[in-house]
Amino acid sequence: MKVNESNVQVQSFQIVENSLLKGYLKFVYRVNWFIKGFAGLLLVLMSLIVFGAVLSRFIANISIAWVEQIAVFLMAWVVVFGTALAIRARHMIAVEAFAMNLKGNTWKGLKTLVMIICLVFLAILVDAGLKMANLAAMQYLPTLTWISMYWVYIAIPVGACFMILNMVANLIELWAVGEARE
Repeated sequence: MKVNESNVQVQSFQIVENSLLKGYLKFVYRVNWFIKGFAGLLLVLMSLIVFGAVLSRFIANISIAWVEQIAVFLMAWVVVFGTALAIRARHMIAVEAFAMNLKGNTWKGLKTLVMIICLVFLAILVDAGLKMANLAAMQYLPTLTWISMYWVYIAIPVGACFMILNMVANLIELWAVGEARE
């Protein structure tokens, strides 16, 4: 049975009794709506830039040096935003050979443990990503000297923060709503 993300979120809003938890789930829903739009905009922008570069190379025989760098940097942002959305929609890869034999609270406990381990990893990623971004702040792109590498590296901690928001929302739904096993 395939779970529709929007149906799960609407059901979560209706079932969760605690207004604070309900407010958090609505907040994450709104943040994810913004992330979808912004990531889509970045993807369209990246596609247009690359398409323009391909046309300029084959039609006018002009090579644009900065296109590859901008495309890679935009893709980094699209990937971290997409990963945050994939976490919320529960589309991340998981090995469930052991977990599929568990039932009830044992299964929920194992899923909670895995999510807590992921949250710890994401918190470490935020810290390390901020340090990397600060180190890269003094470096600039070779072709576009006005763009700092900071804006590329800051994608890691920003994306990890969005991933944490979504992981916590999944934890809330696991225990407050009760996630259906597929």
